[in-house]
Amino acid sequence: MALLLSGLIIIVSPRAFKAQNDINLKIENSEQINLCGADRDKRVIITLYIGKILQSDSLFGFNGQLNYNPEKIQFHTALPINTLAEFFEYNRADFNQKGKIIFTASQWMSNIPISGDRPLFAFLGNYIGTCPDTSWVNLDFIEFTDEFKKTIKDVSNGLVKAEILFDENHYLKTYFDTDTLEFLEKDSTKNIQVVFDIKPGLRLSSLQINIENENPNQFEIYDISSLNDYIKIDSIEKIEGKIQLFLSVLNDTIAGVNLKLTIIEKYKSDNIAKLNIEPVKINDCSCISKLLNAYAFMKSNKIDTTPTSIYDDNISYKETKYIIHENYIIVSNENKTIQEIIITNLLGNVIKDFKIENEQQIQINTDILDDGIYFFNIVKKNNNREIKKFIKIK
Repeated sequence: MALLLSGLIIIVSPRAFKAQNDINLKIENSEQINLCGADRDKRVIITLYIGKILQSDSLFGFNGQLNYNPEKIQFHTALPINTLAEFFEYNRADFNQKGKIIFTASQWMSNIPISGDRPLFAFLGNYIGTCPDTSWVNLDFIEFTDEFKKTIKDVSNGLVKAEILFDENHYLKTYFDTDTLEFLEKDSTKNIQVVFDIKPGLRLSSLQINIENENPNQFEIYDISSLNDYIKIDSIEKIEGKIQLFLSVLNDTIAGVNLKLTIIEKYKSDNIAKLNIEPVKINDCSCISKLLNAYAFMKSNKIDTTPTSIYDDNISYKETKYIIHENYIIVSNENKTIQEIIITNLLGNVIKDFKIENEQQIQINTDILDDGIYFFNIVKKNNNREIKKFIKIK
């Protein structure tokens, strides 16, 4: 082709015109997907952009199809506003076929081509996956009316990235219902409850909690139980004073008291032991950003010199002797040091309290007890104490 300008002849290669008519189609995602945010944070807006279109490009219509993963995204609404599709006499999009967007726009009566520097079309959907992931939106095909002077040279498909963003308020804290678990003079067992502080809807389904007992020789965690149908204890592993507790969460509306620990005090001392509880692992795809721990203290309110022997006036006595019969237990009191025998259950409730005077043998009738685990709390002179566990089975 030759152009005559001011007496000059300029030769222009046909390839130059072709290069100017080549366009790149881009599929862009304009939203950041936060899986744990509000509904608006899970919106997906896809735009098709082909660059600036002039009237001389003769754009009178187009149609095409996008493909996407329907397991991750669900498109449902066309967004022609602020796109070139807005200026066509007819525009629509069909979302009835799973994983497909079929779109079209055309001029019916007007002979004026559409122009502008806007996206070609846009579509609104929602990210319906629950785990961080990426998903592509791909162009299957696009066709323009014959008059259109530009040609699609390259296509950049759209990438939708879904993330779980950190949120200061999305935390799980486990703590005890008391700061100090105090074993009184008559107590051999006490209960302490575990409280969960968590917002609903954070998609918690499994949880590992570590409970660390600073002094398991004195304070033994005898039993752990769930207090509702929302928490299921799958397994318990004990490793050198540390308990690993594996839980299933059947309903994530679990704020409040959920677990009960039964603790046995084996002997009295002036030690104060720390009991730490810490959530350490949660299921994948949970919306929890932080795991917070807490602790309580365990202590006696009386001091003993030894757990199993008594010392009175510098004379050492052997451990109390027992004779167990089918319906009763005989406790030896040859030295007349026993002042009181208290029978408690696992919960620490007093079942029977016997005041002892000068009997050398004390007979305890066990017919009054149901089957179960009990503790003999034998209180001796100078407030020394022995604790014996026994099981009643008919």
